[in-house]
Amino acid sequence: MTNEEFKKTLWDAANSLRGSVSAAAYKYPVLGLVFLKFVSDMFEAQAEIIKNRLAEPQSDLYIADEDIRNESVSDFIQDRTFYETDNVFWIPIEARFSTLLEKATAADFAQQLDKAMQKIEVENVQLSGVLYREFSRLALEPGKLGELMNIVAKLKFNPKDHGSRDIFGEVYEYFLGQFAMNEGQRAGEFYTPKSVVNLLVEILAPFKGKIYDPACGSGGMFVQSVKFKDAHQKQLGRKGDLAIYGQELMAETRKLCLMNLAVHGLDGDLGESYGSTFTNDQHKTLRADYILANPPLLLTIISVAISTACAIWIGYYLFQVSNSQHQNR
Repeated sequence: MTNEEFKKTLWDAANSLRGSVSAAAYKYPVLGLVFLKFVSDMFEAQAEIIKNRLAEPQSDLYIADEDIRNESVSDFIQDRTFYETDNVFWIPIEARFSTLLEKATAADFAQQLDKAMQKIEVENVQLSGVLYREFSRLALEPGKLGELMNIVAKLKFNPKDHGSRDIFGEVYEYFLGQFAMNEGQRAGEFYTPKSVVNLLVEILAPFKGKIYDPACGSGGMFVQSVKFKDAHQKQLGRKGDLAIYGQELMAETRKLCLMNLAVHGLDGDLGESYGSTFTNDQHKTLRADYILANPPLLLTIISVAISTACAIWIGYYLFQVSNSQHQNR
């Protein structure tokens, strides 16, 4: 089975459990579980790497005496430093995917998932307020959440075999795209097609400086911009660096963006809260080097901008409202 076929099979299985839950509501728990599987796999893989380093003579952690080494393993794999330095999130054992999977048939499983996500947020400050913690409110039929866990369990994120962050990104992107197709016009609130993202990034070629997306959605522009920078570093013979700034109108979509950035090891300033860039600008003093955006510039947004006398970018021409009315008839 090819990678594309695997993603499609996974999606079809997950979507079949949706029942009466709308695609708009369903994407958050599904992506939340995919995230949980990813961070759990990465944590367990890192623990194994640390253990192996203790037994490798060339390693800086090598312990020659086997008895001492075996006695020391637990202390080393419980040292958060070895995880933080490699951008691996600390996942308590009770919050790991494998632990929760064993409890997937429990009557209170949804509540256990909520508590697990909360524990992960507590242990990782960069994830505070980001993860989905409303499984207990999800109107899924009894047992469906456990079935969904079994589907997500088929995903394997092993840094030894492939670039796990890239694989997560592919699955994340694929699922977002499928949810977008299900939601139709509303999808523009959180998703820009990959082809459009790639085109915008290739045109502007952001390499160094401040990059800003005033309607950042799930953060695809940011991730692709950093990938572009990384891919061209060697070719250009100098190190580039990008500082990420953005803002998102929808609270839950903002969380998707923060989660996407966190998984890719990226820091981003999305302001103190969600809100409209036009009416509640979170970056009033920002002077960005690049502005990458696919904002929903429909009549209502243009009207808000004009009615509030909002000058977002000096020299940027907003076409007349009368023209947009004509074009959108």
